[in-house]
Amino acid sequence: MNLNYTELFIYLKSGVFCAWLLSLFLETGYKLTTFLICCIALISLYYTKKHDFKVINFVLQNARKIFYSALIFIILNSFSVFFIDYTERDIGYLKDFIKYSLFFFIPIIIIKSSKDIKNMMVDMLLVSGIVSVYGLYTYFVLDFSRVGEIPTLFSLLLLFLLPFCIIPYFCGYKKEKVLYFMLISLNLLALILTQTRAGWISFIVASICILFLNRKNINFKKILKFIILFILIISCGFPVIMKRVNDTINYKDNYSYERIYIWQSSYKMGMDNFFTGIGLENSRFKELYDNEYQLPDSKEKHINHPHNAFLYFFVKSGIGGLIGFILFQIEQFYYLYKNSKIANHNIKEFSLLGIWFFMVFFIGSLFDAYFYFISIQKIYWALLGFIIACIEVSKFKAYNIEQMNERKI
Repeated sequence: MNLNYTELFIYLKSGVFCAWLLSLFLETGYKLTTFLICCIALISLYYTKKHDFKVINFVLQNARKIFYSALIFIILNSFSVFFIDYTERDIGYLKDFIKYSLFFFIPIIIIKSSKDIKNMMVDMLLVSGIVSVYGLYTYFVLDFSRVGEIPTLFSLLLLFLLPFCIIPYFCGYKKEKVLYFMLISLNLLALILTQTRAGWISFIVASICILFLNRKNINFKKILKFIILFILIISCGFPVIMKRVNDTINYKDNYSYERIYIWQSSYKMGMDNFFTGIGLENSRFKELYDNEYQLPDSKEKHINHPHNAFLYFFVKSGIGGLIGFILFQIEQFYYLYKNSKIANHNIKEFSLLGIWFFMVFFIGSLFDAYFYFISIQKIYWALLGFIIACIEVSKFKAYNIEQMNERKI
């Protein structure tokens, strides 16, 4: 391809990537955009030059422990299915579980340069703005009682997108600071109106963690502006916040206490199926819960999942599935934390993005089983692959610059 076609392909790749992410977040047109992004990935591989192969190999080599831990996680949560009296539905869910994990590799194949990263970071800002506006549209125009069709999931999506606005804002960008400020405002307002306490807790803990890790580069003027913005948005959603706080204080009088009963029942279900789990079919948990494991004091019936990711994998795939999930989470955090210590602005920024992504998913997983939802699986693997690709491509560029400097000396 000549230079003009190369430039055109870079922008086409960015546009299709943006459309693909939007289709995953808004759950519309997913099959078409997935087909297009797969075509882009195949074309990208076909026209890959020697330098680009070096980039892909560099990414795969440096992130191999993440790949291995992900593979162990997938195998341990797949293998146990064949030790139970499995059904076609179990095999169907297993196929989906494996199939959507491959989304992890799409960003790794198509991101090969700093220009790709820059374009796709703009895509992330665009997706963040559209998703936030859509959430507010459901609340103010469609008159939903809470933002999003499934508020707990929508809060996670907002939290996944928020660091692409908030971390660049704190990392020193000046020209786009008004844009970042607007996107942060929309996202936070939508997050408050989801009325999801797990989302609020995740946001607070992740913010404290990122500020601590980036404490040497903190601009206190920006912190002050952000605090003022945060207070203004909280004041807008104050009645909503106080209602949820009151529900938490009086937890025995509402659904909050049901979570504890669900966890107790799920733990017993997991212990009774310690090695194999109950299988991946989603309806089986509800049947067993209703017929055998619901506690006498529990009022809520027809529970679909344990409302905790650790219990979810323990119940579904036994102790092996739980161990696989824990190892995968530990390796992710270790990889991201290690890279956040590298003295390179871009690598540090993307590592902080990854730590935010890890924190909000991990904390939210204490209160919900996100992997129960196929839509979250798709987004989770795609974003994880995107973050790792950005870290490693930035590292590859820094490594090449160092080598060139050494040759000059």
